[in-house]
Amino acid sequence: MKLGIDFGTTRIVVAAADRGNFPLVNFECPDGQTRDWFPPLAAIGPEGMLFGFDTWRVQATEEWTVIRSLKRLLKDAAQQTVIETGTGSAPLGDLLNGMLTKLARHLREASTLRPRTGEPLEAIIGVPANANSTQRFLTAEAFRAAGFSVSGIVNEPSAAGLEFAHREAAADRSTRSILVYDLGGGTFDASIVELQNGGHQVTANDGIQDLGGDDFDEILADLALESAALAPGTRESLTMAELYRLLEECRERKEALNPNTRKIVLDLDKVREGWGEVAVPAAEFYERCRPLVRQTEDVVSRLLSRAVDTLYVTGGGSELPAVARVLKETFGRKVRRSAYMRSATAIGPVSYTHLSMYKAAARNFRQWRACSKRRSGERSAVPPTCVRRPPLVWPLPPSAPPRLEFATASPNTSACGAKPIPDVMPSSTCCFRAGSSCPHPARRRCACGAAIIRRTISDISASSSARRLIGTGSRPAT
Repeated sequence: MKLGIDFGTTRIVVAAADRGNFPLVNFECPDGQTRDWFPPLAAIGPEGMLFGFDTWRVQATEEWTVIRSLKRLLKDAAQQTVIETGTGSAPLGDLLNGMLTKLARHLREASTLRPRTGEPLEAIIGVPANANSTQRFLTAEAFRAAGFSVSGIVNEPSAAGLEFAHREAAADRSTRSILVYDLGGGTFDASIVELQNGGHQVTANDGIQDLGGDDFDEILADLALESAALAPGTRESLTMAELYRLLEECRERKEALNPNTRKIVLDLDKVREGWGEVAVPAAEFYERCRPLVRQTEDVVSRLLSRAVDTLYVTGGGSELPAVARVLKETFGRKVRRSAYMRSATAIGPVSYTHLSMYKAAARNFRQWRACSKRRSGERSAVPPTCVRRPPLVWPLPPSAPPRLEFATASPNTSACGAKPIPDVMPSSTCCFRAGSSCPHPARRRCACGAAIIRRTISDISASSSARRLIGTGSRPAT
């Protein structure tokens, strides 16, 4: 089972190859609903560790600490990194392995994927373009330890470029240059991808490792606490569990925004009982986010020193209306939003790999079919490597006599048939047999139709058609 996995900061999205289609995998959740993403969460508490959807049932309890955005912790991590919380500690490697093992189990037992028993999960994983070697190594090793077969690691903007190339290849085969703007939950990446004849080439990468949707959540959380008129220093007094619930509330409200939203209503009772609801003006929130968006604009401007045809926008953080507004103001008509903002990184690599294998298989099948037709005598366009050439027997051996002579039909031969001289050459290599027409121009026939030929070896050598016939051992059609 071939999979493309976007190991995101706030979501893990999985796309599968299914008979030429690349649907997103939906997961069965504890609340009875299905979602097309898996939460990259871990919780540490008195009973050990919980992962994925299991963390939702303990997020309101103070005995458990839920850790979000594990991907961001990989930036400065090492193999021995330990995560400390108010309710315990755990090595970062164990948290990653446990979370991805839970993901693999959900894929096999509680998702729309339903692979066959024992079927390997072959995954291509998306990572930030500016991820360091340690981050890539830890990510790949954690997936392998969880039971995945890692087929490759691809940069996230490159993966989104592959998704664009897959959708556009059928409609446009010309050379195009796109700049992929990938603003995710924790990182921002940009890449220039050249598309030509169904292929692609990444020519430049840039990005900001600590900028993404999580930073917008922090801004909205600060605005919510300010609007609630709480005492100064309230945020510093929040426990890790309360801070997690505050940021999750902000993330959910942020993702529900649309260009027509005027107020953002947040329920702070989910954070601490008695805080009630607050309303934050959307315009004020967008204005606070603008400096961060301007940082991404500076990165794009550096890359746009090269000519590009399209600015392709993808990533969950790019859904914020303020991002589209700033990009439109600066780059105008070049901006094009992805149809799969949160899943292009998962769809791109699996679609490209699957279709590449399909094209290779189709090309090999065409060659095999052409060779089969050739061997069965049918005419077809056969690649030169498929033609089976017989061994050459030209020139004639020096022991051959200097003259070939064929007589007319006699009572001892079949009617109208020319009989080869046995001691000159085998009959299998002589073209002048009964019922055949001689290819040479100097040909005469008797009344009964038998050929009378008198030619020297040198005369036959000068004839290309005779050389071909004698060399291959074939005879012309009657």
